Amino acid sequence: MSYVVYLQESVEVKGIVENIDVDEIILSAAELSRFGSLKSSQVNELASELKSVKASHQKVVLEWDILMTQSRFENALKILDKIDLELFDAIRVQDPGAYEYVLEVCDRFSNLRVHLSLETGNHNLEAIKKWIQYGGEKLEKVILSIEIPKQRLMKILEVLRNEFKERVKFELLGIGRILLFYSPRKLVSPVASEDIIEETKEDFNQKALEIIGSSQESPHSGFPIVENRHGTFMFHLKDHCLLDEYDTLRDAGIDHLRIDDRFYRGLEFNLESLLCELSLNRLVELEEKERDRLLKAYWPCSLIKGFFRANKSDVLFKKLKNSRLQNRDESYIGDVVDVQKDSHIAFIVKAPSKILEVGQKLRIYTPDGKEKSLSLDFMKNGMNCEVDKAATGDIVFLRPVSGVSIRSMVYLDS
Repeated sequence: MSYVVYLQESVEVKGIVENIDVDEIILSAAELSRFGSLKSSQVNELASELKSVKASHQKVVLEWDILMTQSRFENALKILDKIDLELFDAIRVQDPGAYEYVLEVCDRFSNLRVHLSLETGNHNLEAIKKWIQYGGEKLEKVILSIEIPKQRLMKILEVLRNEFKERVKFELLGIGRILLFYSPRKLVSPVASEDIIEETKEDFNQKALEIIGSSQESPHSGFPIVENRHGTFMFHLKDHCLLDEYDTLRDAGIDHLRIDDRFYRGLEFNLESLLCELSLNRLVELEEKERDRLLKAYWPCSLIKGFFRANKSDVLFKKLKNSRLQNRDESYIGDVVDVQKDSHIAFIVKAPSKILEVGQKLRIYTPDGKEKSLSLDFMKNGMNCEVDKAATGDIVFLRPVSGVSIRSMVYLDS
């Protein structure tokens, strides 16, 4: 097993190519990669430099992992024409149209192979097998989803190894951000502060806007949200890490672990130091506590194993189907629309012909199924004046209640 890393600038070349654990070096053009920052000219320059100094076993890979409409696909082809594909060993793709196109390109460039990313879907064995079969001999590697839990991943890899032998290699994200949400729309710039906009105004296409988001449906906060030319991406507040599962993944048949540090370049983070301290040989020798200590010391964000131990995405289904949140009976009176800890709950009266009065008792049901009680001892309106009554359409402010979040539903307690 070996590492796959991203190269951002020329000064990193020496440290990366001299590291025996690095097997693949990815170059990401801003126009072709979701999180790339290089211009096409820089891609050619770095690829040319790598070709002259890299070790014989190392591969140079071009990343083309954006999802595309027809017009964006045509624009991407114009950028691809500016890149010297003779300098590359493979192209990483995610979009099915890009996959089809690169398979055809391989007929013109005998040196090229295809690396297919299935990270955002295809969690079942049959889908993965079909994609591999479609690529044939031109498909060199598949990047599997981190949402596949350990036991299922072991079974999938066993079947794939038996069926495709050593022809296809498999990669998994070793350490990096967990993508939770993507939209091609620009969702940050319309609400970003003027200071943030001004910082990227001169060269927005080459830079990204990043803010921190909070959930309206839970108390969680700290989600990194990035907007760039390709759209808006929201990430988990903790990063994914399986480097300490190195021996388990190696034995299961994973060939490469990817280190995605692109969001931390420019901070007090050094990829070369990380690669030296977390060499694969050293990871095997270290005890679990020492591995954890090193990872925490060298990575600038809290780490979790994500879905690896278990994919429990379905545990919320029962709570989401809470009858109290779906069936608005005759005692329903309205919804919580804002919560400020230790300050207030903002509540809108929605039920027609209902009057909310001080002295009533309320039952509050949260989106995750919790039940809270509240004695209505006071209410304030938007002018911060105390009121005794509120009618349909009125928004009033009540005292805070622990555990209550936005979208909680409120009922009169008869």
